[in-house]
Amino acid sequence: MPNTLCHIAIQAPLSRSLISPVELIWVVVGCLLPDLPWIALKLLLATGIFDPYDLRLYFTAQASLFFVLVLAGGLAMWARKTWKVFLIIGANVSLHLLLDAVQIKWGNGVHFFAPFDWEMFHLDLFWPEHLLTVALTIFGLFYLVLMWRPITQPSNYEKGVLYLPNAHKLLAGALLFFIYFAAPFTFLGAMEETDTYYIKTMRHVSERPGKTIEFDRAHYFAENQQIRIYSGEQLQIVGPQPKQSGRVSFKGTFINTKTLLSDRYHYHQDFRDVASALGVFLSCTLLLQSFILAKIKNRQPL
Repeated sequence: MPNTLCHIAIQAPLSRSLISPVELIWVVVGCLLPDLPWIALKLLLATGIFDPYDLRLYFTAQASLFFVLVLAGGLAMWARKTWKVFLIIGANVSLHLLLDAVQIKWGNGVHFFAPFDWEMFHLDLFWPEHLLTVALTIFGLFYLVLMWRPITQPSNYEKGVLYLPNAHKLLAGALLFFIYFAAPFTFLGAMEETDTYYIKTMRHVSERPGKTIEFDRAHYFAENQQIRIYSGEQLQIVGPQPKQSGRVSFKGTFINTKTLLSDRYHYHQDFRDVASALGVFLSCTLLLQSFILAKIKNRQPL
């Protein structure tokens, strides 16, 4: 996926001419929402408590367009202009996922048509480290800094950003949040049967030999010619592979349960992890500052 700064570089300028400065905060929300499941996945995988494949299936469902829009609807219930805020967030999460599909990510993609179709959608136009991504990341950083003051201008918050909704909106928001967190469990089987992210292939270890697979940005260790994937499992690599350790994407075929015959590989010489962390940190800081200002200035709800 493009890092958060890339999304801001594209999505914020497109939205700015259509909405007020204070409403740009909802554009930032739209830039962040589709990535929240993947952030949660990394944090929970690090605990080693949960089954990694079930976790990935669950958060894959939450990251689909349908469920992100459900979450957007729940958040919009906390704004007076509910439908306008929903349209702002919804348009931006849709654009976010479309931009995600543009980059080349083997064994990866987005789910536009879930829950009716769990096949991954991807356009595969350029690699994440393409010069365009670098330029957009730099522009996104500067643009976020430039729009910080207009968004957090105290006069914008005389009506606040959030307000306590009435009982009907509270109930509707609670129902949407419940759907977002609970409904993905009902689709885990369907996603696994589709072999989304090759989870079925990886889970059924004894059936791996002879099956093709793709890994996106696996941790590669040149000294022992192995990769470590998100589940923590390490696999042996034979065939074409880089001479140095790093983040590497592979396409290949299992020749036994623990060995992958590489067909192609791509070594990622990029800064996506750092740029993503910086973008998420700055965006969350901006959101927090804005909502604190909203609470201080909240005389009448927006």
